[in-house]
Amino acid sequence: VRGTIPRSSKTIWVDGVIAALGVAALETTLVISPIANLNSGSPIIVATNIAYPIGDLVLVTMVVAVFAVRGWRPGRLWWTLGIGLVVFAAADSVYVLRVLSNHYVTGTPLDSLWLIGALFMAFAAWQRMGTGNAARNEPSIEAPNLIPVVFLLTSVGVVVFATLHARILAVGVVLATASIVIAIGRSAWAFRQLRVLADSRREARTDELTGLPNRRLFFERLAECLGPGTTLTTAVLMIDLDRFKEINDSLGHHVGDDVLRELGPRLTAAVDTSGTVARLGGDEFGLVLDSPIDEIGRASCRERV
Repeated sequence: VRGTIPRSSKTIWVDGVIAALGVAALETTLVISPIANLNSGSPIIVATNIAYPIGDLVLVTMVVAVFAVRGWRPGRLWWTLGIGLVVFAAADSVYVLRVLSNHYVTGTPLDSLWLIGALFMAFAAWQRMGTGNAARNEPSIEAPNLIPVVFLLTSVGVVVFATLHARILAVGVVLATASIVIAIGRSAWAFRQLRVLADSRREARTDELTGLPNRRLFFERLAECLGPGTTLTTAVLMIDLDRFKEINDSLGHHVGDDVLRELGPRLTAAVDTSGTVARLGGDEFGLVLDSPIDEIGRASCRERV
């Protein structure tokens, strides 16, 4: 798995842990706990009966973790292997439960589940190991992954179910609790990364000195207004400050910076909400107005500036 997805994000591995713990908690609560409660023989017999579901549980949780690591698009190999292991695990669990409750009958469709599971696993062995989507695309942190949320909800359900039934093994509750704690940590980390991404996106389009949009945002806005299918009447103004170099040379660059910082709010107030004001660099500013300006509007703008 590591060889086919060498560039997977840490978030994907965390999702795999959450999914594996969620499946383990669910299997422990619904299958292993009833088997342990029905066993009344010697410790060796009890351990033998539980060993099969536990072994199946380990394999199924590993496959579920692989599903998560490969971006929940694992490919035909892992789908067939996963189906085979799930069928095999279901057959072992139902068989042990029926034997312990004296309801097992030979010749039922249950006996064919092992053959079906083995057939799927054999078919999986013929498949080629493909590169998962997780190796090509990093997971998006802009939206929560649905699968970890599902396993989080199942873990919460396990905890609630355990509080209502006293004979549930504590191991299932521990696994469910661990899944919930890790999921909460993963959500907090994703929220932090989302905030960092939003800040980086805003800083990449904002002039550091004046706080106005920078050249990049100005041209993006201009492309939107002049793009195909646009019905807006757009006006573009380029503003350059005369004798600005003299201010820097005679009074210092810090005074020039103060002038630029003072000019930004004035231009923004003059344009109001009808356009975008951006600093293009140095003492150059650009304005994109979304609607036509008449003579009265021009005079009003000059007066406010």
